[in-house]
Amino acid sequence: MKKLLTITLILILLLCTVTYGRVTDDIRDRVGSYTGPVNGTEQDDNIKASLDLLHGLIGAHMTKGTGSIIYCDSGASGGGTGADWTNAYATLDAAVGGCTANRGDYILVAAGHSENISTANGADLDVAGITVIGLGVGDNRPVLSFTNANGEVVIGADDVHIKNLRFLANVTAITTAINVETTFENFIIEDCEFAVEAAGTDEFVDCITIAATNTDGGIIRNNYFSSGLASNSAPQSWINFIDCNDLQIINNTFYGDCAVACIQNETTAANFVTIRDNTIFNGIIGGTAGLNSEPCIELVATTTGSVINNSLFCNVASRELAVVGADMFMAGNTYSETEGTGGQAAFLMPTYCISREITTLIDVGASMNKLFTVAGGPIEVLSIVTFVTTEIGGEGCLIGYNVNPTAPATDTAWANDGTALECNGDAVGTVYVTAGDITTDLTATTNGVALHGSGTSRVIIPIGAIEMDVDHDGTCAGAVKTYMTYRPMSPETTVTLTP
Repeated sequence: MKKLLTITLILILLLCTVTYGRVTDDIRDRVGSYTGPVNGTEQDDNIKASLDLLHGLIGAHMTKGTGSIIYCDSGASGGGTGADWTNAYATLDAAVGGCTANRGDYILVAAGHSENISTANGADLDVAGITVIGLGVGDNRPVLSFTNANGEVVIGADDVHIKNLRFLANVTAITTAINVETTFENFIIEDCEFAVEAAGTDEFVDCITIAATNTDGGIIRNNYFSSGLASNSAPQSWINFIDCNDLQIINNTFYGDCAVACIQNETTAANFVTIRDNTIFNGIIGGTAGLNSEPCIELVATTTGSVINNSLFCNVASRELAVVGADMFMAGNTYSETEGTGGQAAFLMPTYCISREITTLIDVGASMNKLFTVAGGPIEVLSIVTFVTTEIGGEGCLIGYNVNPTAPATDTAWANDGTALECNGDAVGTVYVTAGDITTDLTATTNGVALHGSGTSRVIIPIGAIEMDVDHDGTCAGAVKTYMTYRPMSPETTVTLTP
């Protein structure tokens, strides 16, 4: 055992020595061996260069490959060659020009670096495989100030990585902060801050935009987005993407008043989109009235992927509308629209639709018409609609719904129209819907198009059966098909067709 431990320690020491040697060799190659002076500002500059280079290399050295280190500092006093801190490039765009494609070059942007972005392509990251790392912490990080509505940083190549920069809106209605241009893939934007100089005045319309056509494989993670404490009118979204397959939006924080949604998928669907572990607040901090009535996430209906473990804050009509994404799988998301009450959050479960056709209507006096069986937990019914598939015949034929819970075993009439609706002769395509809230009496429309009520009530159905209640004078012929949209209130809930 002692021999094995000794061998293990020797291997660890050798590995650390090799890694440390590679890093220190790289520093020596680029800034030279430390030979003095022994004190003063020149010594401080030499040590700063070594420490800053270590900051960029220790975490990334093993993947740097054959790439070079390019220096960027708006306060540099040298010739702008990018070879060291004294001769650093003054702007990010110039530093990109000093890189070579697909070599794995790193651009180190100095703490305290500041530059204005005032034109389209103001900083064009158009060299493949580069990594831009901002040094410093908090307000000492490099800042890119957008001083014109057309100013933008562009990702114009594959495999571009941006880390630890600040993007600051300094005017009204800036089109975008970062624009990922079409066809360029596998970008990473992480640990950055997107903010405004003057809340209520300065703003990004769509802060990060991802263009259409083969712009796949992006990662947006660990970023902070905030438009301050005042309401804005122009912002549409923080992240706006079109047709970006395999996009990952992970562990970001969003605070701001977005007119469409904080995360918006526009026009064209994408596949395998992952949105997880984000804090998304659509509105202005400072009371429930500050919350926006628009969703936190709005996606094209046919976009696929998952929405997982996000905390959602907005003030939509019903909590399931906080995420608009019909083909997305959802789990573990919470929603709140009231401050000071931590217990208000409710898990958002996916929405489902189930249908049942009854080819022979049965009189209530004999037996109920079987529809759906609820098991494992209750459901929240969002809508229920019945279509006539074979013309109804039978004087005084009345249609409604009945709930037969397992416990207590007492049937409850639901949206039973009493004597108001005469169904005899109703043609194929007639639609039966609730007149107001989902709990009110049924009404019929013969043109096949109907608004499903005008209220916001929901029906909670316990474990048990949902049936169709048919009453008539004599016989009742015809057939109908019923569609129910519902949301399970427990992960164990199932809804099946009643045998």
